Amino acid sequence: MIAYQKQLLMILAVGWISAAYDRYIPKMLAIGLGANTMSFTAFHNAFYTLESGGVDFSKRMEQTYELLKQDRKTLGLKTRYHDELPENLSLCEAIDRDIIVCDNVGTNWVFVRVN
Repeated sequence: MIAYQKQLLMILAVGWISAAYDRYIPKMLAIGLGANTMSFTAFHNAFYTLESGGVDFSKRMEQTYELLKQDRKTLGLKTRYHDELPENLSLCEAIDRDIIVCDNVGTNWVFVRVN
């Protein structure tokens, strides 16, 4: 029974992390930091690293976001850092109807539909 409970908790955690990532990307785009986002892999790893260290991931992300909003006013950041593209679409997931994110572990791509 313990193994089943651990597996269920892991599934729930991954679902929560995925939903949180789906909120994270649009928020970063809203402040002009789409090219500076964490990949899902990095986001997932950050969750487990922070939580295992006793840090509330949600609170840390909220604090970081507020700092980034302030820093964004003075930082000169690029909208693109390279011209690489994902090797194939299996690396990509839709966040919503307008945003697709691709992740090959080392690089994160955020594609936004232009209306």
